[in-house]
Amino acid sequence: MKKDTTDFAAEMRERFKAASDAVAHDHEAAVEDLEFLNGNQWDAKDIAARTQANRPMLTINRLPGFLDQIIGDQRQNRPSIKVRPVDSDSDPEIAKVHEGMIRNIEYQSDAEYIYDTCLEQAASCGFSFFRILTDYDASMSFTQEIKLRHIPNQFSVYFDPEAVLPNKEDARYGFIIEEIDEAEFETRYPGKEKHNFEQSGSFDGWYGQEKYRIAEYFVKKPKNKKIALLSDGRTMDKDKADTTIALTVMQEGQEPLSIVKERESVITEIEHYHMAGNAILKGPTKWEGTMIPIIEVEGKVITIKGKRYRRSLIRNAKDPQKMYNYWQSVIAETIALVPKTPYIISCEQIEGYEDEWNTAGTRNLPYLRYKESAAGKPTREPMASLPTGAFNQAQVAIDDMKATTGIFAASLGNQGNETSGKAIMARQREGDVANFAFIDNLRRAIAYAGKQIVELIPKIYDTEKVVRIIGVDKTESFMPVNMEAGKVVQMAQANPGRFKGIDPR
Repeated sequence: MKKDTTDFAAEMRERFKAASDAVAHDHEAAVEDLEFLNGNQWDAKDIAARTQANRPMLTINRLPGFLDQIIGDQRQNRPSIKVRPVDSDSDPEIAKVHEGMIRNIEYQSDAEYIYDTCLEQAASCGFSFFRILTDYDASMSFTQEIKLRHIPNQFSVYFDPEAVLPNKEDARYGFIIEEIDEAEFETRYPGKEKHNFEQSGSFDGWYGQEKYRIAEYFVKKPKNKKIALLSDGRTMDKDKADTTIALTVMQEGQEPLSIVKERESVITEIEHYHMAGNAILKGPTKWEGTMIPIIEVEGKVITIKGKRYRRSLIRNAKDPQKMYNYWQSVIAETIALVPKTPYIISCEQIEGYEDEWNTAGTRNLPYLRYKESAAGKPTREPMASLPTGAFNQAQVAIDDMKATTGIFAASLGNQGNETSGKAIMARQREGDVANFAFIDNLRRAIAYAGKQIVELIPKIYDTEKVVRIIGVDKTESFMPVNMEAGKVVQMAQANPGRFKGIDPR
């Protein structure tokens, strides 16, 4: 058994290395984007040179304004999960109930915050993630609920690099990495040995001096199963079908079921582990769905020779922003030097008045005295002209930022050359269309989450329970699930008007 665990952990580490190597270029570029967006916009060598020369280094960060435009557009038109029947055998009413249950799951999970934050991260650095969880609805309960959770650290998620679908539905495995200290380790995994963790360097990146790297590890496992088609149209595995048929035989007055067809099939199951570098801390536990419950929200994507590059809104606007900072620094430096334009004088002219002239640039003196001479009175050099070229180049940099982000003056609320309302709206729409990919990718991610939740609902809500349904108009109602008809009628009679679609008579 120990050898199996060791081999399993070794395979896990190899898979993680492959997954992390595959996205290393995206992570490096994303960190640079976030640092730049946060105001770190001067190169180290320029900082050193300008600091030594005591020259200004202005950072007038215009990029958050472009980012805020995308975020604001999304918050005004938030996408949501829609459930639709897929074929003639689907029940439209069940689809409506599922959609209402999903709205309640979103409400309980504060999904608006999750979606907003994911879009902001994807637009800021190129990618973000949220996840689907199941948990008991109370400490003394055996019933579970489905929940959504944001993954704050977008650099902690890794997928199978062989996955080709944008939503990673075909990934064989996935990771969520976390680093915790010793006290947190003991709280989460009481009784687990930690002596292996002290072997710093034994496993690259997995053991540190103060932190332990923990991996949530999702693995797809194909299972061979025999499935059966029942006479009432339901499909289930053969063992469950035999049990269902036996139960119907025992019930008087119910038409007996039979197996119409059966065949061998491959069923996907997902195992969930908590792992350290060479040890299984928790698991395997079975995840009830057939898809890894990690949802990615991508920025814009380009594929070159099979390698995918995810990029942010501001990726191509960084150079124009650097140029804008440079030219604004040039302008500030030039204007700041104007009051220091020197006087042209002879030594004899200021003899005896040196203190007054030495402090003329720092004190507000009512007059300056000098001695008359053949040279006349002291004269000052002409004021340096304002750097027109620098002003022009700063404006060019602003235009370049607009062009590289696809967001122009009208979208930012500035007045342009447009004179009619239609022209203004058309220009605003240009910015919306140019960056609609960010909002559309969020919509796709939410739709994929909905697909997983619909699959989970009948498996998680499998006991007697009253669930809240939230309608499109935000009205609330309640629906009993997995209850006998008599009990449902009793509840409806006791609480008239509370339960949706139930006649209490």
